[in-house]
Amino acid sequence: MMIEPDNNRVRVSFETSASLEEAFYALVRSDQLAQWFGTPTAPLRAGGATRFEFGDGDFFTVDHIAIERTRRVSYRWRFLGLGPSNRITWRVEPRGLKTEITVSDEQFERDDLDVEVMRAGWRDFTDRLSRYLATGERTRYDWRRDIDAGVELGCNVDRAAARLFATDALDRWQPWRGDPWRPGAQLRVVDGGDPDVLHLAQLGRSSHELRFAITAPGWRHATRCELALAPRRNGSMLTVSHTGWDQIDNRDANQRNQRQRFCGLWIYSLKRARVLLGES
Repeated sequence: MMIEPDNNRVRVSFETSASLEEAFYALVRSDQLAQWFGTPTAPLRAGGATRFEFGDGDFFTVDHIAIERTRRVSYRWRFLGLGPSNRITWRVEPRGLKTEITVSDEQFERDDLDVEVMRAGWRDFTDRLSRYLATGERTRYDWRRDIDAGVELGCNVDRAAARLFATDALDRWQPWRGDPWRPGAQLRVVDGGDPDVLHLAQLGRSSHELRFAITAPGWRHATRCELALAPRRNGSMLTVSHTGWDQIDNRDANQRNQRQRFCGLWIYSLKRARVLLGES
């Protein structure tokens, strides 16, 4: 396997014994994509749009699809419909008796950590694709244990922090309501689901970060949240990390269901943050 990152692109290549046609179909056919990657809500068609669903709350919105039969597939996607736009390009090429599959992921303004994360992510996905092509068996992961999401904002980090991280502003965009924001405070979740009341266990903040832990009656352990603002060329990026879902309950289904629920809540909240800043 070959991995070539640079400032804006991560490229991963591997060889397979599958034919050009077999490799290409695994990249475009919905039933095959669902075996190693995610489930498209609509077939991949040139000029069309779809959404890759992962069954745990995560998804990519996909558009600008271009297809060159048996050779190339490309599209743009946004994680959770909110993140930066990435150009994804798959190429399928003959290499003697083998077939080489290469994926390129391009996004402006990646830092070294972003490159490392993308490198690990594409290595995992291409390993799953390689095993699927070799065996025909399902290699898709069951569900992701952490939540991470981000939204691009049109203002600088100082203005965003003043409007979003001030104590009296948190209730206006976060997925729960609670006053005052201090350890021990009760937070009522806006969707009315179960649990509908959480408890703020810890709280820490800096100028551009807010860190806290939340728990609920019946949860074995608290979950941990971090909200952060980082500068971008044309504004800033607001990110959320919410971890610990595999520790709240002994039952996998309950862990997964709460993870899926809160992923939806954070999508709602990031959209609300954008509205609060006067952006559509």
